[in-house]
Amino acid sequence: MTIDPTDRRMRQLVGEMVAVAPAAPDFESAPTEITPMWSGDGHKRTATWVAAAAVAVVVAGLVGIVATRGSDDSLSVASQGSTAEPTPAEAAPAGAAVIVDRTGEVLYRFGETAPDLELWIVDQIASELSSGEMVALGEEESERARALAEDGLTVRVALDAGLNALAVAGFEELDRRLDAAAVTVDNRTGEILSATSRSGGSLGTAQPAGSARIAIYVAALESGIGVDELIDGTGPCEVDFGDEIRSLDNYGRSDGSVAPLVDQASRASRCAEARLEAELGDAAVDVLQSTTGADVAVRVIDNPALTAVEHAGAMVAIANEGVLPDMGFVSEVLAADGRSIFRRGSSARVMNRPTATGLMTILHEIVERGTGTRAQVDGLDVAGITGSDIDFRAAWFVGTADGVTTAVWVALPDGEPMIDIGGRNVTGGSYPAALWVRIRQHVAELREVLDAEHQDAYDELQAFIAEQQALLDQPGRLGQAPSAEDCPGDFPHGYDTTGDGVIDTCYAFPLVDPPDSGVSSEVERCPPDFPVGVDTTGDGVIDTCYRN
Repeated sequence: MTIDPTDRRMRQLVGEMVAVAPAAPDFESAPTEITPMWSGDGHKRTATWVAAAAVAVVVAGLVGIVATRGSDDSLSVASQGSTAEPTPAEAAPAGAAVIVDRTGEVLYRFGETAPDLELWIVDQIASELSSGEMVALGEEESERARALAEDGLTVRVALDAGLNALAVAGFEELDRRLDAAAVTVDNRTGEILSATSRSGGSLGTAQPAGSARIAIYVAALESGIGVDELIDGTGPCEVDFGDEIRSLDNYGRSDGSVAPLVDQASRASRCAEARLEAELGDAAVDVLQSTTGADVAVRVIDNPALTAVEHAGAMVAIANEGVLPDMGFVSEVLAADGRSIFRRGSSARVMNRPTATGLMTILHEIVERGTGTRAQVDGLDVAGITGSDIDFRAAWFVGTADGVTTAVWVALPDGEPMIDIGGRNVTGGSYPAALWVRIRQHVAELREVLDAEHQDAYDELQAFIAEQQALLDQPGRLGQAPSAEDCPGDFPHGYDTTGDGVIDTCYAFPLVDPPDSGVSSEVERCPPDFPVGVDTTGDGVIDTCYRN
């Protein structure tokens, strides 16, 4: 049957008028007292009756017109009182998707503005919903666009108003000249729980991230360098990167020393980190790209620019024993009938489990006795890293505790150095660490709610971690070299680290100094330029080397 355009429009008008018509008065439940016509309520009631009657007359007239419009066939059917259902082409669409927060509060309708959210967040949500991974909405982009515009979907995002409010309140305590951004992520699901900036438009801004140095330590541990291995952090230093020789200073022009890897991380020794990156080649950049999703075009030591969301990813992976869940704003998509058709939940391993464990040791030390002490919270086991651009253009603190990660940056809007702001040069251990603590005030309460909402997702993540680790823990064959059969593809380099002839550990990168059956003496741990080894902790192990 062909559809007459006029007929279709008439049907739509009928539906629209019925939808807006006032309800007919309910005489059965009407009050026993009669309200005078001249009272306010009386006027309203009278208006309602008149409007209802008028609409009924108009609707009846339109129905008659519709019944007699069209071809002869449609006329004969209509005249016989047909009650045939409209064809799919005539059915009114259910409407554009509604985006709600984790409590069900409506934030905005898809395709419209969201007054309480930064435009960058709205764009990110739209990008997630239209991406090729959202196959539940359609195989083709055009199908997904139609579903979002017409199918009456409900899109749930995990944004929490309480966390956002704490971040905004914390921004107000900063010097009025500073801009800042803060992003909080549920480690176990990858859901973004909070994202806001002081300016209201800076979440998508990538800032120089001194805290990206965390990737150097990931690469170092992946290559087999241990947390207690001595690293030269003396400065000033000249470091040969192969294509160039760089002259660098430690922060504050510190002399530095030769000390264990964990201590160099706690001190943010720039010379130690530069020497490590030069030794590891492109490994640190590769780590940073795989954990943040950012396109890194410079060496890590040069503070590559990252957004707060990107930087949070590296910390989430470390906290999850090397597993990075798919991070994003969209938690779930519901069909018009309430069925769940999408739920966030995929994960991927991006680093070895022993590496992640070693990194957590380093990150705890940074907060306990390093550059991040201002992020300490009573009763909370905080692991984190500070980042300060050498020119003070941006300062970061990225920390994790109790299953939640928060990344914070502070900078001047024009990118100028933050010199003498509130009587100090701004570093990651100052304003960013303090702001991180402020945001954490709401997390303990929120954690209980998240545990209840996502227990199934958490169990799936733990099962994935265990499955992946089982592959990594597979022993090698006695007396044989590592092979693809011994280690999974992402961690192809297997070594016997215990000297028993069995491959027991798999790494993503070849070891810089593969283990052998011999054990170096403590004296041999110190390089020739720093031959005097001293046990500074009293545990019987030489941990620091000096010139004399």
